[in-house]
Amino acid sequence: MVPINIMYKPPAIEYILNNSEAKVLITSQEFLPIIEGCDLEYLKKIIIVEGEKIDDCKNLSEFYNGGKSYPEVKN
Repeated sequence: MVPINIMYKPPAIEYILNNSEAKVLITSQEFLPIIEGCDLEYLKKIIIVEGEKIDDCKNLSEFYNGGKSYPEVKN
């Protein structure tokens, strides 16, 4: 996990995410325009914490619901 300050500009975001080889980014919808202005080499998926689904992004509830399901454990 790599935290990013919301005040960073695209060059700083690019450096941090590319240097850490981040593959997934969890962010809010309001910061998407900043992220879309970045050239992110390793990023494969963007997950939106709040708001509606946009293009290739998933919202957080879809991300949780898409996980593996496990059988119910009986005592």
